[in-house]
Amino acid sequence: LDWLAYLNALAAVKLGVTLVKYLPQLLLNARRRSTAGWSIDNVCLDLCGGLLSLTQLLLDAGCSDDWSAVSGDPVKFGLGLVS
Repeated sequence: LDWLAYLNALAAVKLGVTLVKYLPQLLLNARRRSTAGWSIDNVCLDLCGGLLSLTQLLLDAGCSDDWSAVSGDPVKFGLGLVS
């Protein structure tokens, strides 16, 4: 297993964790019909981080005129969309 494959695997794990990290709290809130315990600050920080990450990805691709960079880093693109 080379380093690039190892890092890609870690990136995929990070994407998976990001996809499910809100699920327990979401289910609990739906069951209780309450938002107690849901910190709006963390949601806003995640939203800002995702938007800034997508902005950086698109600006880098636009400045270098190489749009394959967007599809070349699917985990960063996915994290930006999910966050």
